[in-house]
Amino acid sequence: MCGITGFVSFQNRGHLLEKIKKMTARLSHRGPDDSGELLHEVKERSQILALGHRRLSILDLTQKGHQPYSKKNRNIVLSYNGELYNYKEIRSLLIAKGVNFQSNCDTEVVYEAYCHFGESAFEMMNGMWAIALIDLDKDKLILSRDRLGKKPLYFQKEDKELVFASEIKSILSFHDRDLEIRFEKLYRYLALSYRYTEIHQESFFQGINQVKPGTNLVVCLKTMEMSERVYWSLTRERLDDISDEEAVKKFQELFFDAVDLRLRSDVPVGALLSGGLDSTAIVCVAHKILNKPIQTFSGIMGELKGIYDESEYIEEVVQATNAKSNYIRMKPRELFETVEEMVRAYDEPVCTVSWYSLHLIVQAIHEQGMKVILSGHGGDEILAGYRDHYHYYFHYLSQSGKQEELDRQIQFWREYQQSSNWPNELEYRKDFISNMAKDRQLEHSQFPDYSRAFVPSFLSKYQNYPVFEDFAHNELDRRLRQELMHEVTPTMVKSEDRNTMSRSIESRCPLLDHRLVDFCFSLPEHLKIRDGQGKWLLREAMKGILPEKVRLRKDKVGLIAPADKWFRTLNRTQMEELIEDSPVMELGILDQRELKTIFQEHLEEKKNHQMFLWQLLNFHSWFQIYHSHFAQGSPGSL
Repeated sequence: MCGITGFVSFQNRGHLLEKIKKMTARLSHRGPDDSGELLHEVKERSQILALGHRRLSILDLTQKGHQPYSKKNRNIVLSYNGELYNYKEIRSLLIAKGVNFQSNCDTEVVYEAYCHFGESAFEMMNGMWAIALIDLDKDKLILSRDRLGKKPLYFQKEDKELVFASEIKSILSFHDRDLEIRFEKLYRYLALSYRYTEIHQESFFQGINQVKPGTNLVVCLKTMEMSERVYWSLTRERLDDISDEEAVKKFQELFFDAVDLRLRSDVPVGALLSGGLDSTAIVCVAHKILNKPIQTFSGIMGELKGIYDESEYIEEVVQATNAKSNYIRMKPRELFETVEEMVRAYDEPVCTVSWYSLHLIVQAIHEQGMKVILSGHGGDEILAGYRDHYHYYFHYLSQSGKQEELDRQIQFWREYQQSSNWPNELEYRKDFISNMAKDRQLEHSQFPDYSRAFVPSFLSKYQNYPVFEDFAHNELDRRLRQELMHEVTPTMVKSEDRNTMSRSIESRCPLLDHRLVDFCFSLPEHLKIRDGQGKWLLREAMKGILPEKVRLRKDKVGLIAPADKWFRTLNRTQMEELIEDSPVMELGILDQRELKTIFQEHLEEKKNHQMFLWQLLNFHSWFQIYHSHFAQGSPGSL
């Protein structure tokens, strides 16, 4: 797990070695164990190619894993960030072809796989990665990103100059050029909730974008033309005739193997444990595979026990696996200072307050000297674990003409799910999903819209409502695909990467193993939701492995933080001062009176605006930190 950076330039700037060293140094937190730089000149066209690398040693801790990586008599150079979980299997395949390996690290496996299979190698790889690979024989640069975008890879191209890196801060250190805010993205972030922030792989900086997940961005070094080559897309296959027994067995096999592969490490592996179904399943399966306790880390809120404190369920898991548990309590009085620290790590505003909790947990993990942790993210998106998924399932049954089964499932839902403070939930969701299926423009209306926080001149230019036209078998399948590929998972993996790597920690997500993802998306709906239970398949597969109290729990909390209460109490004065005197007001895009009205509604508990207030705080911190990078006068030019 590492950080990569580099550039391609035709300009004779001078001091280019110092440039790549500076860019690499900006990623030291991603790889404190080693660093390396490479500068190559293509003399016939006065072109400079540069690669930089910071290493976090996980596999083969010797210098044999030093990067940028190359071999004698080969015109191929690799800078690689990530983990190839199936490196042993691919290594064996290459040995059978006559390859003599010089190390035990996965970097050499990635290198040799490309040398022997070309870009087809990426389809063989099970892992997470951001790769920069220069192939001088074919006169191309390949920027590759893993299937679900676990590892970040940003790039900026202007004319014939290309700069790329694991993080934006490295790109910013390459030049002193003024930048502009990408206002379309800012609108989606503040007005339309976090779900619409990562949909186009854009950054908040105009001109800086990410390589798309599951994609190789191939750059012809001679012409500097770029082309995208998609090597993976989510399956369209359907296994409608699969039996319950076959599905449970196959899921269990894939899940156990996904966890097993992610336990491969030459350093200790720990796990995040929330007390929920997903993280508990990973901890229990890891314990079963290793046949020894695993160290766990859990965040709790203390005085809000029973709502934000899941220690009751965590203790069930700790006792069942004899885990060495660590509890981390939140520090809301330090919220504003911590947000600034997070924004510096992200280079962008942070999407949700949930990641504040993980940020503090990661600090504790770092203090324990842990380099690798397992995370339960992804289960809700692949197996239908959110409350609104039930209603999409009901719509599917209705559209399929299965009225008797629909009535039965609604009755189970009423009995099994906790009572809602939303008395018309069933009727509202039915009407909303039916109308949305006819008009996709209505989709954004299921989340609060804060367009009123902007001045009219801004809205007339930058207001936009994204519409997704992805393939789907039905509305539940569509919702899950959308959350996995556009809304929830992209923000989740981005936040997890920045939080963990800011403390030189690698996070691995077994439930986002692409084999498991494709299998779950090929399954019929009744294997995901059944008899009032979401994630039915996972629950069945974990019989006899999980404590029953967790396996059958009805409520869902997750890793959250009660910012709604914090903004009304501990952080009230700070928020009032921000609205009154933040430098973002100088942009002339926010309506200060509306901001005060929104905050007053929150204080009086008329509405819960914690998400918007969190995002306003993050925008404030981001603008303060990066104000000097923006062209004078340009941000306010509407």
